Parts: sequence; structure tokens; C-alpha cells
Amino acid sequence: MGGLIGYSQYSGAAGHPKWPSWGGLRVSFVVVAVNAGVAGAAVLTRGRAAAGAAAAATLLAATLAFGWVRLGEAGGGRPKFPVALVQPSIEQALKWDAAHEVETVATYLELTRRRPRTGRA
Repeated sequence: MGGLIGYSQYSGAAGHPKWPSWGGLRVSFVVVAVNAGVAGAAVLTRGRAAAGAAAAATLLAATLAFGWVRLGEAGGGRPKFPVALVQPSIEQALKWDAAHEVETVATYLELTRRRPRTGRA
């Protein structure tokens, strides 16, 4: 990861749909700029802090707006193909025991081949 601050945002704000192509440096820039604006507003005089806080707020608002637009383009988050989860009830000790490997894989395959139930859990 290289220790970049931007990687701390992997599951965060709405700006993330574009962030993989931005790279860690650009995302780090947004994070640091917003934090600098907040810190400046806290320690500088009102007049001196206004420009930095305004720039940081504008940058953050633009990033979030862009993310919300991109999320809207994704089709509401619904997959274009059915997705199902397979979770067999196999004891952990048996799941990793080489003597039960064939049986464990057969259980997974059987559950995968079954027609999944529709609807949400």
C-alpha cells in the first residue's frame, strides 16, 4: 500500500467509485486538503482560515458529488445476474481434514447446483 493516507478511504465516502483510477496520491491529496482546512479553521484567525476552509469544502463537495453521480450510473446497485451464497453446515475440524476433502467439496458442489431461492434474507 505504500503508507498513503488515501488507502484509509477504501470503504468510505461516495467518492470511491472513481478512486481506483485516481490512485492513492490523489485520494491522499483530498483527505489531507480537507483535514488541513478543518485544522486551519480551528487554529487560524477567522479571516485567514476562511479561504482554506472554503477550498477544502469545495474540494470535498465536488468529490462527493462526483461519487454520487457515478453511483447513480451503476444501476442502483442491483446485479445484472443472479447471485447466491453457499454456506454449508460443516464442522471446522472436518472442513480442513484431508480425509473428508471429497465429501466437503461434494457438499459445496451440491449446494451450488441447487436452484437458489429468490428474494432477500
